Amino acid sequence: MQKSPMHNYQDQKQSHLDDKALSTELQLHLQHVGKYICAQDIVNFTKDSDVQKQYGFTKLVSFATTKCWMGLLGFRWTKEPKGQYHDSHKHADMVEYHQGVFLPAWTKLEESMRDWTDDSIHLKVDGDPNSRPDIQNVVVWFHNKSTFYAYDHHAVYWRYKDDGPKPQPKGKGTLLMVAHFVSTDYGYLQSPNGAKTACILFRAGKGQDGYYTNECIIQHAKKAIDILQKYYPNDDHVMVFDNATTHVK
Repeated sequence: MQKSPMHNYQDQKQSHLDDKALSTELQLHLQHVGKYICAQDIVNFTKDSDVQKQYGFTKLVSFATTKCWMGLLGFRWTKEPKGQYHDSHKHADMVEYHQGVFLPAWTKLEESMRDWTDDSIHLKVDGDPNSRPDIQNVVVWFHNKSTFYAYDHHAVYWRYKDDGPKPQPKGKGTLLMVAHFVSTDYGYLQSPNGAKTACILFRAGKGQDGYYTNECIIQHAKKAIDILQKYYPNDDHVMVFDNATTHVK
């Protein structure tokens, strides 16, 4: 358990941090410094003659002491926890595109999409799948990609008590990216027998396949279109990509 350095004050051993005013002022000072703070910031703050006089310091606070204070003030030397990604989906231009372009286009396409139910599949046309025999089904294919590293592994696991440490590779290892198209109607995009697939494997990085650029997106789309034209000519197809820079270039 961490203990605060003590000093003699009113014939009793107390920590300077027992002074709520000082503790609060240090918290506010560290917040003002920003995200990347350190114990030296407290050393610098307590050097000030006015601070020394206000809080009764008789000598400069050491770096070792301020490292202990960091813990007592509630800070921990640890990795930043992962949270939700933040993007610009609430920006005015994004809202305008979403409301004025994407949703109206999707609503129009829905008229010709298959309506999936528990016991049947039919076109969503006036509630009667046979009322428009001339209409083609619209199939929406979503493009996405995932990245894997050679040394991906569980950091926490059940380990026998007598097992000692073992050498670990440095870094995450070679990167492998998997990109594919998927739809509600057919699943992953491939020929009916699975012999041809739109899935691609890309070893990103210097000395590998390079970097995934807009040209890669175009070539992937062409590969998908070849399969769609050959094996699914009786549907109308729409491919949906996310708004990444390499996609919209």
